[in-house]
Amino acid sequence: MNLGDKIHQLRKANGMSQEELALQLTISRQAISKWELGESVPDTENVVQLSKLFGVSTDYLLNDEYDSDTDIPAVKVSNEKIERKYQNLARKASCLIAGIGLSGVLVMLVLSFFLSAMRTKPYLGDTFYDTDSGLYMTYGLFSKPLRYTEPIEVRGELFPFLETYKLSILFITCCLLVIIGVTIFILSAKSDIRGLLSYILKKNIVASNFKRIQRKFIF
Repeated sequence: MNLGDKIHQLRKANGMSQEELALQLTISRQAISKWELGESVPDTENVVQLSKLFGVSTDYLLNDEYDSDTDIPAVKVSNEKIERKYQNLARKASCLIAGIGLSGVLVMLVLSFFLSAMRTKPYLGDTFYDTDSGLYMTYGLFSKPLRYTEPIEVRGELFPFLETYKLSILFITCCLLVIIGVTIFILSAKSDIRGLLSYILKKNIVASNFKRIQRKFIF
C-alpha cells in the first residue's frame, strides 16, 4: 500500500473529509487530493503531522511494504515479547488456580480416611423388599410403605464424608478450579503447541526428502 492510499484510508477511518484534514495541516484541499491520487507527496513536516494526527509511525507511512505499524520489525519484536510475557503470566495463574483446586480435593480425600462419617443403609428389621422401587420398605401410618434407613459410621468414603461435613459445594468448587486452570493453561500454550507441531512436520518433511534423495543415489 502506497502513501496516498494510506492517507486516504486513515482519513476515512477517522471520519474526516479532505477539507477537514487540510484545515488540520493548514494546507489546501487540492494538496490532500494530490497526495491521495499519488500525484505528489507530502514533505517531511507534513509526514510528521500526519503521523501525530492519525497515531501511526512515520515508518509505516513512508514504507510501502508495511500495511500496519505491527509490520515494522521493531514493533513486531516488541509485540511478541509482550505476548510472551502475558502467556507466561497466564500459565503461572493457571498453575496456581489448578493447584489450589487440586490441593483442596486431595485434602478432603485424605481427611475422609481419618474422620468418621455417617452413611445410611436399609434397615433389615421388620421390613419387606419392594420390587418396584428396589428398596427395603416398612409400613408406617395408615399402612403406607415408608423407606427406613439406619445410619452407620464409615471411613475412607469420600461422598459420605462430604455429605456429613457439608463440604459438597466446596468439593465442586475445587473441581471447577482444576478444570479452569487446565483450560487456561491449554489456551495459553496453544501457540507453542502449534509451533511444535509445525516444527515436527518440517522435520518429517526434511527427513522424508532426505530418504528419497538417498534412495535415488543408492539405487
